[in-house]
Amino acid sequence: MLNSQAPSQTKLDRNTNDNSIFISVQPYQRWLIIGFYLVYLVYVGFQQTSSNINNLTQVFAALSLNLVLLAVPFLLYKPSYGWFHPLIAGSLFTFLNQVLRFTPLYTDGLDTHMALPGMDAESLTSLVAFRLVLSSIGLIAYYIGFFILPIPPIPQLHFPKPVRVGLKASLVVAFSLLVFLIFIQSRGGLASHLLAWTAGDGRRLELEDYEYQKFLIRCGTYACLCWLALERYAFLRPSFWVCSGLSLGMSFLTTGSRSNVFFPIVLGLVIWMFRERKISPFKFSLVLILGFFVFSILGGFRSEIDFSSGTVPWERLTDFSQTFSDTSMERYTRRNTSGDATLAILALVPNTVKFLYGQSYWALLTFPIPRILWPEKPEFTGPLAGRIFFGSTAGFPPDAVGEAYWNFHIAGIIFVFLLYGILHFWLAAWFRKNLNTPAMILLYSVTLFFLIPTTLAVSNWAEYIIIILVFCVLSGRVSLSSRHV
Repeated sequence: MLNSQAPSQTKLDRNTNDNSIFISVQPYQRWLIIGFYLVYLVYVGFQQTSSNINNLTQVFAALSLNLVLLAVPFLLYKPSYGWFHPLIAGSLFTFLNQVLRFTPLYTDGLDTHMALPGMDAESLTSLVAFRLVLSSIGLIAYYIGFFILPIPPIPQLHFPKPVRVGLKASLVVAFSLLVFLIFIQSRGGLASHLLAWTAGDGRRLELEDYEYQKFLIRCGTYACLCWLALERYAFLRPSFWVCSGLSLGMSFLTTGSRSNVFFPIVLGLVIWMFRERKISPFKFSLVLILGFFVFSILGGFRSEIDFSSGTVPWERLTDFSQTFSDTSMERYTRRNTSGDATLAILALVPNTVKFLYGQSYWALLTFPIPRILWPEKPEFTGPLAGRIFFGSTAGFPPDAVGEAYWNFHIAGIIFVFLLYGILHFWLAAWFRKNLNTPAMILLYSVTLFFLIPTTLAVSNWAEYIIIILVFCVLSGRVSLSSRHV
């Protein structure tokens, strides 16, 4: 029986519904996506013919299985699904994040790896195929969790009507700005803070003791997203764009993380499309192009900071001539190929490196405790992988497959993705039950796109959700006018 414990609202996910709350996918759009998956597979197969690595056929076979499984939600589509249903959005996000960005590995194989200097090209390419097989096992487990296993009870949210959202969001941004200025002053000024990143390699260790400051500074970004979600025409207000730009700038200058700039922009677009109940290919493509510029320009700025000479290349932020040719793109490519932590885990665990046996997941529970109070508290897999496999202080976070495998072998992958499938069915049901709650679109979107089964992602999601929930409650219950208090 399919999820027999689910309440009546969740059963709509498996029955026909001509007006999907997740924004319906038209038949021709489904077949276009399936066709794109097929064309991508043919492209990979064609490119493999020019490679001199013999076992690329293993990669092709494993990739074929993976793409068939990703196409399942489109092949078995029901009218109650839609673009933002967990099955559909999950398939597209997985393709973009876990398939498309690794295309060079599938077409050319891998001839060298930073953590595996003793392995030849064929052995490394076999690891790529093995990773795809494990990903397929994870997808099968995910579908079992989504379609078959029972789900927990679904809560009903009760938020009062939002009051003066723009003013309160602006006050939160002002508070984040105050924290940012105090933080920068404590670091000896903005230039000294940026130079301490040491060209990017030491940012994680340099900022390790400032988690609470980073959290408070990021509050401004998510207050602006709450503003966008709770006030329909917020994007028409100049104050909204000023607050948003200021918040994104502070986030980047605090941590040097480009994702802290790009992902909120994407999330804002998702909120707009979800609320207006229409998909805008033009706006989505525009944001993707903007994302390439953001990643390249900010990455180039970050990588060209010269610690030895004390130079901060401010002019790089307005230099578009090197947008797609700088070292930041090279670093991104390296992280997806020779610097891929998951491949190192699959090659060395458990024969050379021991299983973690849940250590990285335990780190989630200890995350709120400052490391200055508990220096030996468990670490996330990114820093662990950097130190153990790459001999680096930089973080090399593995994907969900790599982290689950490092903890509990293949059984860990099955268990984690079973839970992930249950979560996504529960999430769709939760959205249906709380559809009329003003903040639901934001809560749902953040959970759908940020809550993926890695400890780093879960910790980031928890941070976002805390900020959003607190702001939404304050927006409804706190007002500068006494009659609203």
